[in-house]
Amino acid sequence: MFYRAGTIEEKLGNRDRAKAYFQLAQETDPTFDERAWRTVELGELTE
Repeated sequence: MFYRAGTIEEKLGNRDRAKAYFQLAQETDPTFDERAWRTVELGELTE
């Protein structure tokens, strides 16, 4: 769910909100790894 919200925010141009949702996705599901993070084109998790 957080991943989907992040994707929507990214498409709307809300990069900071998208990043926050993707971080929540990673916290909720530890398998949301570095490769998934790059797939959504936001770079490193620690940025």
